[in-house]
Amino acid sequence: MIAIKKIVQPAVDAADLTDEDSRLMSRRMRQIKSEIQTVGHIRHRNLLPLLAHLTRPDCHFLVYEYMKNGSLQDVLKQVSDGKRELDWIMRYNIALGLAEGLEYLHFNQNPKIIHRDLKPGNILLDDDMVTRIADFELAKAVPVANTHVTTSNVAGTVGYIASEYHQKSSFSIQKR
Repeated sequence: MIAIKKIVQPAVDAADLTDEDSRLMSRRMRQIKSEIQTVGHIRHRNLLPLLAHLTRPDCHFLVYEYMKNGSLQDVLKQVSDGKRELDWIMRYNIALGLAEGLEYLHFNQNPKIIHRDLKPGNILLDDDMVTRIADFELAKAVPVANTHVTTSNVAGTVGYIASEYHQKSSFSIQKR
């Protein structure tokens, strides 16, 4: 089974776009490109692989494996509603899978990849409850030689962004 993410490009004449519309479209296209470049080239058990990318004049289709158990956010909601159990071994394995995926991105890639939007909704769980990090639209590639990165815009979901990144628009990468 597969899941398809459809990203619609508005059918407007370039002359009709406002500056703001143009900036939003450019940002969206950069996010699509980031996701394709990131997950299109890396393979790890704890990362959701991009199976295919199809371009049409009005949209892009990104094809992924279907994750039967949904997101960690979905599972935690089911647990809080009393509709599902999540024992400590399963919680540990989810956390371990997340850590292994992040270790791979941060230490085993050249350039290193910083996700920048890691939250329960972007952590998917396959049929066997194996953690899969997904949604790399805001990911940032960082050359191995860099230990500090400053960005012109803070990306990510409020509440899940490291406070120092949110306040200073920069982050450090520890060397192993």
